Amino acid sequence: MNKFFLVLTVVLIAVVGCASPPAHSKPEAVVNAAIDAWNAGDVDTLKSLFADDAVAYFPDWGDTETGAEEIGAWIEGLAAANFVIEPESIEVEGDTVTVVAKVWADPTRELGVTPLVTMDVYTVQDSQITSQISTLTEESAAKLMAAMLPTITAVEDLVGVWESGRWLLEFTEDGGYRVKGTRMSTSMAAGEIWFEGSQLHFKDRPGFCEQDEIGRYELEGVPGDHLTLAVIADPCGARDATLTGQWTWVSD
Repeated sequence: MNKFFLVLTVVLIAVVGCASPPAHSKPEAVVNAAIDAWNAGDVDTLKSLFADDAVAYFPDWGDTETGAEEIGAWIEGLAAANFVIEPESIEVEGDTVTVVAKVWADPTRELGVTPLVTMDVYTVQDSQITSQISTLTEESAAKLMAAMLPTITAVEDLVGVWESGRWLLEFTEDGGYRVKGTRMSTSMAAGEIWFEGSQLHFKDRPGFCEQDEIGRYELEGVPGDHLTLAVIADPCGARDATLTGQWTWVSD
């Protein structure tokens, strides 16, 4: 199981069993036993708590896991990732148990997005869980997806042409840049760029700005999609006015 797939699954509690029904009669007791088993890393108990033909559905990803073999492997992967669950609320209505909980696992810890919050709806019949629907809260889903997107951290992530209003901004593989108007054939500014930590530095060739006027910018963005430049300090006001703002990917 690759890391991307595991990150998607660690926040969705999907478990299915293949052993005899446990000695729990009430739906809430069955679910609580599963939660305790997750926190103890007890794979065998987890598998025993769920019906052989149970189904786990994850609307956030469009995934459905069915049967002991598929979801049993899922249990093993999550347990190996040190999955932990902390319920915030548990509601019971007939044979349905709804749990809102904070969850942790190694991949999401590494991404710095823990804890995430899930809502898990269990159906319990004959002392076993027969189905579960697991979804992230809107806030947690956005946090996870943002953390999983590739971000711009190096010059090579910038290479290509970006557009902002009436300006085109081009970055080259050798660390060069140039700016021109969308209706102009010649560059208004040209020079070099480099990163120092997370800051992007601009230095012009003679013309648009003086050579010793180095601009420093913070940036956010996704390669081949969008870019936002925010000035930290730039003695060249014309460059600041041109670069600061949002840019959209045009071409490579």
